[in-house]
Amino acid sequence: MSEVIVRPATLDDVPGINEIYRHDAEPSPWSKLEECTIVINHRLLTGIKVFVAEYNGRIVGHADYVIGCEPQPFGKTVHLSVLQVHPSFRHRGVGWLLIREGAKLGKENGCSMLTTQPADEAKGFYERCGFRCFLEQVKVLVRIEGTNWSGWRRVVSVPHWVVSRLSMRIGRVQSSEDMWLMCNRGVRIAGRFEPVHPAARSADSKAFVQLRYIDSNRSAPLVVAWADRQVPLEDLLSAAGMLGQGRGSTSLSCIIPTYEMASLITAGFDVVETGRVEFWSLDPT
Repeated sequence: MSEVIVRPATLDDVPGINEIYRHDAEPSPWSKLEECTIVINHRLLTGIKVFVAEYNGRIVGHADYVIGCEPQPFGKTVHLSVLQVHPSFRHRGVGWLLIREGAKLGKENGCSMLTTQPADEAKGFYERCGFRCFLEQVKVLVRIEGTNWSGWRRVVSVPHWVVSRLSMRIGRVQSSEDMWLMCNRGVRIAGRFEPVHPAARSADSKAFVQLRYIDSNRSAPLVVAWADRQVPLEDLLSAAGMLGQGRGSTSLSCIIPTYEMASLITAGFDVVETGRVEFWSLDPT
């Protein structure tokens, strides 16, 4: 589609972006005009790269990219956190043009890979674009019990340096940079139940744990943890459990690499697997 152009978004594009999402079956921050304005403004202010695809003056596609640098095996990456094409323009190359813009952005910024966490129904599209599964993860529900607060201290928020120095051990739904932004620089909309996300650090600052509370997970918040590889996973969950108990939570939602599952079972946690989450990557060159 040679008539389609991809360009950086501005606040003037909000009505067009909202139109893409307005008829989605599942509501999102982009599906209501007022919230869409707040979210796009917030993303532009925090440095997230927002792009739109335009056809004859009409917005027909939208994508957000987050550039971050974290320990290997990720390194410096550009992460595709959102991609959506208007229903009337799907299967016409718009999504591929938005992916290509992200690859260009990654190459210009010296990123080693372009990453994303695709929905199951979109995996075929990403595979055709050249993406491959880079990290297999398991989603589990862990009951809070037998927690131990020794060696941990509560903190107001997680410092940004953590992203580049400590591995993201739990909670990789988006990139490490994107998850840090969600928990520590997130959008707050009046009337929504979204309190400050409680956090803690180990005494030696080799581990940080945070709980992400959103409308649907008051009883089982998502655990987000950054830690040195030598820190046992059970220590991270124990600290997360203490934070959760203080908020009345009974369980923890955790997303961990599949190879970490055995350590939870060995440590005696009450674990129920609830799904799988894959992280995919593309060489931006």
